[in-house]
Amino acid sequence: MPVTTTSNVIIPEVLAAMIAAEIPGQLALAGSDAVTVLDNLKGGPGNTIKIPRWGTIGDFTEVAEGSAMPVANIAATAATATVKKFARGVEVTDEALLASYDDPLKEVARQFARYAARAADRELIVAAETSSLQHTAAGTITLNDIVDAIGKWNDASVNISGLVVHSKVYRDLIKLPEFKTLTQKADQVIEKGVVGQVYGVPIRVSDAITTVAGSPNTYRNLLLKKGALGLWYQRNMNVETERDTIKRTTVITADSIFATAMFQDSPLPVVKLVTQ
Repeated sequence: MPVTTTSNVIIPEVLAAMIAAEIPGQLALAGSDAVTVLDNLKGGPGNTIKIPRWGTIGDFTEVAEGSAMPVANIAATAATATVKKFARGVEVTDEALLASYDDPLKEVARQFARYAARAADRELIVAAETSSLQHTAAGTITLNDIVDAIGKWNDASVNISGLVVHSKVYRDLIKLPEFKTLTQKADQVIEKGVVGQVYGVPIRVSDAITTVAGSPNTYRNLLLKKGALGLWYQRNMNVETERDTIKRTTVITADSIFATAMFQDSPLPVVKLVTQ
């Protein structure tokens, strides 16, 4: 008598683990130290949540002997973020499961991971672009443009996570004599997703960077500080399956629920570097 084994069954928990294992390699922003990932989000899709940001108390001031020191309040402002759900489904036939040369479930996991990561990156880019700090290059990117973008932070130009650029801008970058490849930086620990450095700034590449059509096109590349953005998950990856016994297929669905926002506004932790 034939026996049904786990090789004949799609187990949602196993597929979810496969997807989770694939996601880190697909991220540009969410996988970097520019983003703090949290899983304590309350509220459902469509809800607006408040993200607290602490204000500053100002500089220490000189106080004469016997005089009272100035006392300031430390106040918090709040940014708002909308909780969103992103989802996708795929239908797999029994024939595909039985006859495929490669494992179709592994491919489903890989693609779910890729597009879930891209959804997170897109939303993080939307949050980053709310920054009012911007440097616009006269043409294609140069070292001076990167230096001027960093200069937007004045004396707070520290703890830089990196510069995320469109692939077209990356092609311009690697032509600069100042660009250092990974092999040239082999003596250092290279963060995952980093393709090189310019002026000590790690470079990452993502075509999720906003492209503004024109003659020529322009690209809103992003220079970010460490911990610039927050990614709050209510539910990271939920996988469900449904069996269609008439067609002998299995529908596999996955969804992710999260919100994104900038963590601080003084100084703003993101500079938009607009180039051709």
